[in-house]
Amino acid sequence: MDKEHQRSNKKKTKSDVTFRGVAVSKGVGVGTLILRKKEAENRHTFAGAPEEIRRFDSAIADVITSYHILYEDTQAQLGEDAAAIFFAYQRMAEDEVYRDSVYRWIREKELCAEEAVLLALDEFAKPLLQSEDPYLRERASDIREVTGSVQKYLTTEDDSFAFWDDAPGVLWAEELFPTEFMRLKNKKIAAIVTAKGSYTAHVSILAREKKVPMVVGMPSAFASEIRDGCIAVVDGNTGEVTLHFGG
Repeated sequence: MDKEHQRSNKKKTKSDVTFRGVAVSKGVGVGTLILRKKEAENRHTFAGAPEEIRRFDSAIADVITSYHILYEDTQAQLGEDAAAIFFAYQRMAEDEVYRDSVYRWIREKELCAEEAVLLALDEFAKPLLQSEDPYLRERASDIREVTGSVQKYLTTEDDSFAFWDDAPGVLWAEELFPTEFMRLKNKKIAAIVTAKGSYTAHVSILAREKKVPMVVGMPSAFASEIRDGCIAVVDGNTGEVTLHFGG
């Protein structure tokens, strides 16, 4: 009888697992866990400096246009304070020092645009990540956001969450950027859960503005417990996230 009781408890533990992260946007959300589509590996061969620079210039122009549209959309929905981040991203993408860094990696190392963009990211983000100031470290995330947007236009990658249907869902991602969040405006987001992030991160601010419960700082064990079709209960007040597997 004792053995049966132990087996029963073990089964219950597998069906209901709770983790604790950092609550950054209040509220409680319940829904099927939605995972970002895995990015297809895209290896571009160096096509000569002029062509790689042309590809980068084309991508950065599309990124700047995209940020301008997001700025106007967010301003209309949430006001100037929330929209300001996209104006800042646009200025980052327009920065000549950033562009010159990418050009230099392409010309001197004969790298394709995708690789040059990543090296420029490291060049700009590394000093910020080494700073003792939490605000400056958070700004490294902003540079990753701009770099990620450029990469998407270089690879013509589809929206990572394009497969999401109309059902309410709890969005899970290692890291979520403000651009991705605002592009999900037509999706029913019950809550957001990420491994990276902080209370002062721009995406956390947007989540609070839109009143979407959000928990960040999830432990690595959380990702290993995820199964297809599992239901997540996210408590943005306490930071607790519970996974239900059914059965």
